[in-house]
Amino acid sequence: MGNKQDAVKLQERKERFKLGGGPEKVARQHAKGRLTARERVEKLLDPGTFLEIGLLGHSDDHAIAEKSAGDGMVAGYGKIEGRTVGVVAHDKTVMSGTGGHTGGMKQGRVVTRCEMRGWPLITLGDGGGGRVHTLLGVRNAGVGAGYMGNIKREPRLMPIITAILGECYGDPAFRSGLSDFIIVTKGAAVGISGPPVIRAGIGESITDEELGGWEVHAKNGQASRIAENEEDCFKIIRDLLGFLPSNAALPPPVKPTKDPPDRREESLLTIVPDQINRAYDMVSLVRRVVDDGIVFPVRPDFGKCVHTLLGRFNGQPTGIIASNPLYQAGAVDADGCDKVRLFIELCGTFNLPLVFFHDIPGMLVGTKVERERMITRAMDMMVAHANATVPKITVYIRKSYGLGTYAMNAMGAMTDLVVAWPSAEISFMGAEPAVKLVFRREWEATPEAERDAFVERKVQEFRVGTSAWAAGGMMIVDDVIDPRDTRRVIIQGLELGMGAYPDWSEQKRLIREQRFMR
Repeated sequence: MGNKQDAVKLQERKERFKLGGGPEKVARQHAKGRLTARERVEKLLDPGTFLEIGLLGHSDDHAIAEKSAGDGMVAGYGKIEGRTVGVVAHDKTVMSGTGGHTGGMKQGRVVTRCEMRGWPLITLGDGGGGRVHTLLGVRNAGVGAGYMGNIKREPRLMPIITAILGECYGDPAFRSGLSDFIIVTKGAAVGISGPPVIRAGIGESITDEELGGWEVHAKNGQASRIAENEEDCFKIIRDLLGFLPSNAALPPPVKPTKDPPDRREESLLTIVPDQINRAYDMVSLVRRVVDDGIVFPVRPDFGKCVHTLLGRFNGQPTGIIASNPLYQAGAVDADGCDKVRLFIELCGTFNLPLVFFHDIPGMLVGTKVERERMITRAMDMMVAHANATVPKITVYIRKSYGLGTYAMNAMGAMTDLVVAWPSAEISFMGAEPAVKLVFRREWEATPEAERDAFVERKVQEFRVGTSAWAAGGMMIVDDVIDPRDTRRVIIQGLELGMGAYPDWSEQKRLIREQRFMR
């Protein structure tokens, strides 16, 4: 057979393999409102940039070779806004998206190239894990050793993003657990094993959604974001990469803005209620100081006592950690500690400076949080603060009491710049409970009709020593600022700090490795 005939045969075979499991299974995937693996890759990447590897791969089991196009995996490289990324997508139309040895080799090749070249790695999950009938027996009993070896050997200093687009169990679930960012699409599910395996193993009958649907993972913090649909998921991925460098050796990409760096925001004079126990929307406050009012929330439905956001200041991508007065008055609980720790580790690894906005009455106390290992989780968060080598700026907005002050990065956490609004109160605890504790006997001895007046008088005396003026006078803060100048001051602080710190790559490797072994 000549070259011309071979070329025709090659093209025919490639076109057939591009159909995955064939037209009927493609139609079945579309009927669920889902795209095929190859359609997803094309939607995610810049048009015409996908370079596929292993298109002609198939199962090494000859009995199913011809019906296992790509061995259930689409893999290769492409660009997002001009930056190279590696992509692995499970093909649900081929044997339910289960994986075999050939598919695993394709995936491994992309992962290795991304590690070597410092390219972001994106997994589009929609598969049932390993192909059971090919994994049975002692031959594959040690497959998990590969995971553990890779986890220990490769701290992976490039961003790893996993999108859960269908029912994902086994390998795609494990991969998500090694990711920096997990997006779960509504209607999808992810777990260690799927309902059939669970039913066969322990007799529990459960649906995909009940087991590991989007609501489960939004609330437990496994999901970094929830996507409304696949198109929304791809937008989230692209937006996220706009904040991150391609790897930890690079600075994050600066995006030009027309928002003036010295813009004064008059509304900040009235956004915070005068009454210290009145709640308000902290995200609305943050939007007024970042570029163009744009923020990117991370884990918004988990650890709601605190907000973790990505934003920009004069084009500089920045991590933002802000109290949430609308939930528990901003008191940090155990989930909040985990949320802050994970976010600091993300920003610390990828060179994003951190800005903290305080309005926190302290750490949550009581039996519930103690049963959730609050002490250890709080200290893990403190260690993350101490290990973060990126520039850090703290803004005291209103109250900041007790351990909560350090949970939100106070002066003692090697913060580069600490400023306070005139409304700030900084103390071991709030004025009213402090008065009732310190002056308990005097309060009890006071006639009941006069107790409120007694407390109010002592509170006013107490607040003299907790005010922003007292903090400025004792160098607890670097300056007390006009709220309207918050944006300008943060940008000045960031300009001083960015690029002025040494290369901490080895420390980052150790922190990253600890994160994967946690």
